[in-house]
Amino acid sequence: MTSEPGKIPEPAEIHLVRRDLVLVILVGAALFFPRLGARDFWYASEARIAQVARQMRTSGDWVLPHLGKEVRLKKPPLAYWLAGLCSLPFQDVDETGARVPNAVAGLGVLVLVYLLGRNLFERRAGLVAALALATTTVFW
Repeated sequence: MTSEPGKIPEPAEIHLVRRDLVLVILVGAALFFPRLGARDFWYASEARIAQVARQMRTSGDWVLPHLGKEVRLKKPPLAYWLAGLCSLPFQDVDETGARVPNAVAGLGVLVLVYLLGRNLFERRAGLVAALALATTTVFW
């Protein structure tokens, strides 16, 4: 029933792959999303991203990132844009909105690890690798 690594799965296995992906996403979401805003920013980079996103929202200038009066051109602005966009439903850029892009990226990495493991080895290897990564504390 298991297809060879790297080959298109049979219809019977597609159901198992979908089930595995749902499991990986649910486990990742259960681990990554609860209590995103429960603690203050620990790292200066987290606070910096949130502050730049806050300034982008208040100034309306989404092109040129600023931190205070300093223009921030050392890093690409995608992190600032995503933090600002994820904070739009809220009144301000807070810990939750600033961390949502990282949690979504974590889910994406779990899916990629699953697919890579499935393509290189077999379906179970991808599932075990993705779940092991999801439960690794350093990955959190």
